[in-house]
Amino acid sequence: MRNWRVPLFLFVLCLLTFGVYIPWLGLYGDDWQYLYAYHLLGAGEFPNFVAADRPLSAWVYMLFTPLLGENVWAYQLLVLLLRWLGGVGIWWVLRTLLPERNHIASWVAALFVVYPSFKQQWLPLEYVLHFSILALFFLSLVLMLRAVATPNRYWVFTIPALIASLGMFSVEYFVGLEFLRPALLWLMLGQETDHPGRKLRRTFFLWLPYLMVLVAFIIWRVFIYQFQYYEPKLIESLLSNPVKGAFGLVWRVLGDLILVIFSTWGQAWQGLTGARAVIMYATFLLLVFVFLAWGLRRVISPAYNQEQMTERGTLWMIGMGAVAMLVAGLPFWVVDVPLWIVFPWDRSTLPFMLGASMFVIGLVVLLIRPKFQVFVVAGFLTLAVGIHFQTAQTYRTEWRYLQNFLWQLTWRAPGIRENTILLTDALPFNYYGDNSLSPALNWTYAPDLRERQIPYRIFDLNIRSGSFFPTLGRDLPVTHNYRSFRFQGNTSAMVLVYYNPPGCLRIVDAQEGVLIPGLPPRLKDAAYLSRLDLIDPQSNPPARPPKVVGAQPELAWCYFFEKAELAAQQGQWQTVVDLGNKAFEQSYRPAELSEYLVFIKGYAHVHNLDEATRLSQEMSAEADETVLSALCATWDRLEKSGVFSADEGSRIAVEKEKLNCGNG
Repeated sequence: MRNWRVPLFLFVLCLLTFGVYIPWLGLYGDDWQYLYAYHLLGAGEFPNFVAADRPLSAWVYMLFTPLLGENVWAYQLLVLLLRWLGGVGIWWVLRTLLPERNHIASWVAALFVVYPSFKQQWLPLEYVLHFSILALFFLSLVLMLRAVATPNRYWVFTIPALIASLGMFSVEYFVGLEFLRPALLWLMLGQETDHPGRKLRRTFFLWLPYLMVLVAFIIWRVFIYQFQYYEPKLIESLLSNPVKGAFGLVWRVLGDLILVIFSTWGQAWQGLTGARAVIMYATFLLLVFVFLAWGLRRVISPAYNQEQMTERGTLWMIGMGAVAMLVAGLPFWVVDVPLWIVFPWDRSTLPFMLGASMFVIGLVVLLIRPKFQVFVVAGFLTLAVGIHFQTAQTYRTEWRYLQNFLWQLTWRAPGIRENTILLTDALPFNYYGDNSLSPALNWTYAPDLRERQIPYRIFDLNIRSGSFFPTLGRDLPVTHNYRSFRFQGNTSAMVLVYYNPPGCLRIVDAQEGVLIPGLPPRLKDAAYLSRLDLIDPQSNPPARPPKVVGAQPELAWCYFFEKAELAAQQGQWQTVVDLGNKAFEQSYRPAELSEYLVFIKGYAHVHNLDEATRLSQEMSAEADETVLSALCATWDRLEKSGVFSADEGSRIAVEKEKLNCGNG
């Protein structure tokens, strides 16, 4: 148990930080595409699916998807385990190099598994690749050091170490860390000999097999596969203007290192509003701190006061951390890939986490008195847990938004004609784009599809208007290929959708959709292209979101609203009234006042003007100018519809006058 207590502590730390949220999380970002590819054509589809960017990564998905199927929680658990294995690998490597400083190795590993710069842990299908390769990299380091320590079994460990190092061909994120190998070998050999020349030659020959793999990767990546999406801008910059290019590189490197080492901790208290939220969050952090301080003090390093590093060893830890970050950044700086600590480019910080963890722990050991070090480390771990806690809440919120989006869409549109485009603008998502929503849409409306030609596509004008849709008009062919999915449609077959929670999803009607308050200008301009006849109200069976989305939510206001809008589309005004009566009887009310309008129209069309005017007055009491304008326009259109008697027309005119609608 003495040998297992550190891995067990790391595992508990991972569960505390990531695992407790798994039951409330779903699919985000590119996860939809990966799981949908498996759903469509099975694991054999992945070579085609990943061919465009990482053609040698398919094996990871072909290995895991047949085992885990379409169970999202299983992928979440898998990535958690892989992250934990990476931490165990770091601990093993560092305790091998620092055999008398096991607690320092444990602190670095603990900080690594929760380092808060990377916050996309909950995209498991996308990052199962990255964490698999990272775990293989650390396994390769462990085997490499074991080979040095046991010369009589050198090739027994070296051959699997070389095989594990081939992971760089699957994803390029961690290739820079390969340059740590000679430094680790040098340190390992320091335990055998201090003769510099002999040590240098032996280091080189031990590194040579891994260097050959690295050179093979560079040749393949640069000259065979080449640069598919990113160009080596750094080289171009240095060649065109060496001084300016070098200065820009130094400035970029310093900025990125400061961001990863220092700025990332500033996220711990972001997003908190209100004294109650701050108090509850602070209480949570206090409890976490107490638990982690106890764990570090009693479980990980009970004798930490007697195991302090020398100043030389501490400076080595800081220096190695800095070197690890510098080599980690090489692939990103060469092709000018951004490095941020916010979605989506926080993914670039993944290879920096090893060096940053070593650097931070080195600073703690150097600057903090020994008896306080364990508490400072516990403080850093606590802040990391807090940052991931806050991030998890944003993922939970977006998952609820997406669940509501899909369920409300199916309530409003039980069926949609094939080859239809859903056009939207300014979707309220941070972790979803139209590329990730399109698989969800097709899985919902074509659950039995088993081919790459997909019948539905969502486009978000917020990202497509300047490129994919420079102009909008009727009868324009639309072809879009994304990975192995293909879509062909036409702008004459579009349904416009607007979603701004907590308001309900809205289908934009070509005639009345422009009355929706807050409708983005681009959607308003394109409203004439929206065709409600592409919606099949009688679809049998009606569309349902896939099982991965979860069970149907409680039938609250938005359910009755969506069904009322569908009934109004068919002119079934009594159905609209019945739905309104049920909603109001249960005291449901809209978050967006303009959602009353369909029921006002319903009551008016069944000649129940008393209820229509009562609802109108209730609405106007809280409405702003935009909503009042939509309300007035609704009454004006009712007045001009020609379905009311003269007396009813007079009552409508009186209602408009009360609302100060003027002449409409």
